[in-house]
Amino acid sequence: MILVFFINGLAFFIMGLVIILETRRPSKLKLAESLWFLTVFAWLRSLGNWAEMFLLIQGAGAGSNPTSTPASNNLPFQAVEALLLPLATIFLLQFGANLITTLNQRYLWLRWVPLALIALWLLVLLPVVYSSSGTSAAWLLAADVWARYFLYLPGAVLAGLAVFLYGRRLSSEMNLPRMARDYIGMTAAFGLKAIVAGLVVPPAPYFPASLLNESSFLAVVGLPVQVFRTITTLAIAYFIVGILKAFEGEQNRQMEIAIQQHSQAQQEALEAQRQARAEMEQWNKQLEDMVNTIATAIGQPLELREILNIALHKALELPGLDSGGVFLVDEQAQELVFVAHHGLSQRFVQAVERMKLGEGIAGRSAVSGEPIIVENLSADPRLTKAILREEGIRFHASVPLKCRGRVLGIMNLSSKSHRSFTPQEVILLTAIGQQIGVAIENARLYQQVRHLAALEERDRLARELHDYLAQALSYLNLEASVTDDLLSKGQIAQAQASLREMKKIAQETYTDVREAIFSLRAAVSGLLPTLRDYLDEYRTHYGVDARLVVDSEDAAQFSPDVDIQLLRIIQEALTNVRKHAQASHVWVRFAQDGDWARITVKDDGRGFDPAQLTGEGRPYFGLQIMRERAEGVGGSLELTSRPGQGTRVVLRVPLTPGG
Repeated sequence: MILVFFINGLAFFIMGLVIILETRRPSKLKLAESLWFLTVFAWLRSLGNWAEMFLLIQGAGAGSNPTSTPASNNLPFQAVEALLLPLATIFLLQFGANLITTLNQRYLWLRWVPLALIALWLLVLLPVVYSSSGTSAAWLLAADVWARYFLYLPGAVLAGLAVFLYGRRLSSEMNLPRMARDYIGMTAAFGLKAIVAGLVVPPAPYFPASLLNESSFLAVVGLPVQVFRTITTLAIAYFIVGILKAFEGEQNRQMEIAIQQHSQAQQEALEAQRQARAEMEQWNKQLEDMVNTIATAIGQPLELREILNIALHKALELPGLDSGGVFLVDEQAQELVFVAHHGLSQRFVQAVERMKLGEGIAGRSAVSGEPIIVENLSADPRLTKAILREEGIRFHASVPLKCRGRVLGIMNLSSKSHRSFTPQEVILLTAIGQQIGVAIENARLYQQVRHLAALEERDRLARELHDYLAQALSYLNLEASVTDDLLSKGQIAQAQASLREMKKIAQETYTDVREAIFSLRAAVSGLLPTLRDYLDEYRTHYGVDARLVVDSEDAAQFSPDVDIQLLRIIQEALTNVRKHAQASHVWVRFAQDGDWARITVKDDGRGFDPAQLTGEGRPYFGLQIMRERAEGVGGSLELTSRPGQGTRVVLRVPLTPGG
């Protein structure tokens, strides 16, 4: 029985972990809004099963039958264990109610069902507590039995119904037969869970618990009902993994759309460049240099503000212009936001920091999508802010920054002296506005690609964690069998040693999984910021003085997918340091060597003879993975070490264009 409770708790824990890993990626699926309730339910039931296992182990340690009721001196622990069941089922009820209400707002009243059922449970339980004359066994038993009748049974039924209704709608919309089978399977698993966990209860002296209970079930079926509860838990975990494949399909669709948009934006950028060149053939080198500079900025993975500042400075090289600024459209607020400027006073910048669409000349240009040129600003009736006159601006031009016909911003160009634009210059500025619009779109798409790289790494990481956790869980399962055998033989000391070993393996698995997940930040935050955070935690948790030395910032500028791989290599090297090197200090250094970045991880540990590495063991396996990752990004990895002289890992990676 101890092993059954352990495996049942482990199955619930794995279910919660799988949901957490899968739902970290952004998704428009309504199921994602409700799954956290199921996660909390799974982990609370995991704690409940392991708490009951603990009570059984204590009973075995006291020399009693492991399946008997634990000693009364464990009353506080028993009370906590008894309360975990109703607490968990509240979240199961909320999962079903929330999922149904996302499908149809007419069923909002279902969100009050958990509160009503918990009130009913307390109403039935209170007379038992008062009539038990202080006997704990009576009210603990009543709490368990009525929690299963009033909470677990309707919770499992409601969850199964919600999954069925949601699965029927989603599978018809997406036309995925496999997903439909998984939803049906999960619905059936919840139905069986309602029977074996909600109807089959501990024996109690009242109907129907006096007839249909765990003892009568054992007599009829020949197996404890806990075995079937474990099977249904594993079935729910299995089917939910299949259902969550919908997240992966949705992510792939999002990535394809983003790539198509990025490709289309690049094609439009090239088309805008060709049109501009055709108009500029008769113009001077200064104008050509302006276009080429802006086009170069578009093709580089620069920050958006940097691109806008480059474009603004080049546009102001037109003769007679001395100041200007760039606004971006805030579609949600329906405002223009000032993000870049040159040659303007701080007072002016603060006065026009935000403007409503349609307000002033820039706001009108944003609404119409056409450039507006004013040669005498002080006399123009569209002027809405007196600060413009106070600034002494005479000539003003507002140029829309557009991509695929949508206005993304406005570039203002101005002069305190008299100025006018020729038709050729108007055409040029319109083309530049389109190019800058494409640059804005590209910068935003670049952030999406960085985000999608993180999603892709999450998929790959999920597969790695699946294999890694499978090995760890297989070992824990084997060790649990050994522990169960030791307990059955009354060898308590050996069983406790086995449990300590299981705890050690679980802690190591947690650390390794946590470090792997940490690498996902690199795709969003960049390599150096993520690495600095990681080294801070490394120093705090492991007591090794880890230092980051950056000789060249250019040696740390890579694409998001390369960032992730490099961080994983550095993490693996640092893991070997803390596990094997017995080092006090470790240094991570970034340096540039021509067109290559050189990343060095060096420690002052005990070192070793590399010739003694064989094809077995974690150090050799980790080194192979590091080399494969390095080769996967076009680089190489070299390891040098001598006993007593520390270890050095040198990674050479080609620098990305523009990085």
